[in-house]
Amino acid sequence: MISTADNRARPPLTTEQWRRVFALVESPHAATTEGDAAVIDAVAFFQSKTLSEAPETNAFVGVADLLLGASTPTVGQRCGNYALIEPIGSGGMGSVWRARRVDGLYTQEVAVKLLGSLALSAQARARFAREGELLARLSHPNIARLIDAGVSDDGQRFLVLELIDGIDIASACAAKSQRDTLAVFRQLLSAVAYAHSQLVLHRDIKPANVLVDQNGVAKLLDFGVAKLAIEAEQDDGLTRAMGQALTERYAAPEQFCADGVSTAADVFALGSLLIELMSGEKVQWSHPKRQWMNPAISVTLSTSLDALPEDLQAVLRK
Repeated sequence: MISTADNRARPPLTTEQWRRVFALVESPHAATTEGDAAVIDAVAFFQSKTLSEAPETNAFVGVADLLLGASTPTVGQRCGNYALIEPIGSGGMGSVWRARRVDGLYTQEVAVKLLGSLALSAQARARFAREGELLARLSHPNIARLIDAGVSDDGQRFLVLELIDGIDIASACAAKSQRDTLAVFRQLLSAVAYAHSQLVLHRDIKPANVLVDQNGVAKLLDFGVAKLAIEAEQDDGLTRAMGQALTERYAAPEQFCADGVSTAADVFALGSLLIELMSGEKVQWSHPKRQWMNPAISVTLSTSLDALPEDLQAVLRK
């Protein structure tokens, strides 16, 4: 992830200038900047950062990370009926905060996901809104549920989500037996199968997006790059405009090319994650996934499974 610590090089712009910067970043054929040197310099800054600092990262995530510091939420800030308490995560789409309901009707702690400075981008707003729409379709005990959504007083879009007090599935299963690890993993399988039954593809299943609470309940979260199955097959334009947001270690090979992505991509990610959980090692392959579509390439799994039971090895190799 690109650091946002050095903000001195990023030119200060007005909201209207930011909008023009995003229009140009998203579409090189956008309306002229009418000789606005600050806007032209800002566009050049983001393009150079995306290419030089994040050569393995798509343009969307690179630009997103660079902009996180432009609109930083603060402790006590109100988002509808909730007040922010402390940050608990950040990423390309924004930040996630622990928050508390403060309207006096009842007490509840939640997770608030903020779009932040990316609200200036039409494409980012569309992707963030779609995350809320997809979560609203899902009701499953192993999927972090959507509670509310809205726009804060300063114009930041937010989602109010179930707060999961837990740790990532890799850390949670590190000291578990194979049988107990598989029991936790089956909960994740149930969540993904349910999402697929609702035609929702997650597209970024990885340890950080699966938390296990103190009661051993697994929760799938972060549907920020999820899609409806029909959108994934036909490409609704957001991926093309903003780039593929994925985690290379777990992503399926078809996610690196222009071909349609199906439920098989989530199944591939699940298999990669299970190899990691059962072997205790990061999944490794003989060739980079970007080369897998080459018929001359013969791909093999580099991570050793020899210490695992034969029936489990067969499942993992499949």
